[in-house]
Amino acid sequence: MNDAVNLFKVEYEDWIRNWPRAPSSDVTKLTARVISLWKTPDRYLPHVLSCMEIILVDNEGVKIQASVSKLQDGNFDLEVGFVYKISSFKVIPNDRHVRLTNNRFRLLFNVETNIFLSGDPSIPREAWSFVDSAEIERSMGTFPHLIDFMGLLTAVSTVRRIIVQGRVYKMIVMQIVDPTGLVRCLLLGEMVDLLMMELSSNWINRPIVILQYFRAKYIRGGIILQNVPHFSSLYINTSFEAVSSFSRRLIA
Repeated sequence: MNDAVNLFKVEYEDWIRNWPRAPSSDVTKLTARVISLWKTPDRYLPHVLSCMEIILVDNEGVKIQASVSKLQDGNFDLEVGFVYKISSFKVIPNDRHVRLTNNRFRLLFNVETNIFLSGDPSIPREAWSFVDSAEIERSMGTFPHLIDFMGLLTAVSTVRRIIVQGRVYKMIVMQIVDPTGLVRCLLLGEMVDLLMMELSSNWINRPIVILQYFRAKYIRGGIILQNVPHFSSLYINTSFEAVSSFSRRLIA
């Protein structure tokens, strides 16, 4: 598994252990690129935005989850794709209901946090947490965090409708293969419409699919990937370097 889904490296572990005793040290500062950002609803009051969740990547390719409380998100004008210098934040356990990375810590931005644009060219533009189908099968759906998966789309079911907690959702099942095996993926809700739109406009013989921030679940004797509302993304035949690399592997 690549560095993007590993725990913080040794220097980050040292930083976290020493940070309370040396708040002015340079190791409390971070330069990173925003690769994903969401304003999420309250778990019990879906019509109320509760916080902002951010995924950062540093110059080592390590992904870091950061959070901003509802009362403070207006103080942070962040945009996906930009690099920032960040300082004066808290490091706390990653105890979120939805863990977006495998790091057991996350950053908490507060009123004392300072954020400035940076032109650092060393920060990668892409950062994935790819897991192959063999590892997904071995995991038996025990990943504590959301994962990314990439493969060749080989089959799509018809659209069905199911009732969950009194609400009707569209549902579709995809079959995707990678060099180590096959994975089934269950899409629910608006992502079904996104998939059908993409396939109707961009269908080719070898559609390469990226599933980003998906949950691996053990259902009826098998593993299936499922999208998570507000967080999951789906890409088909995009220009990402990861897709180009995967295409070269298929040809080889």
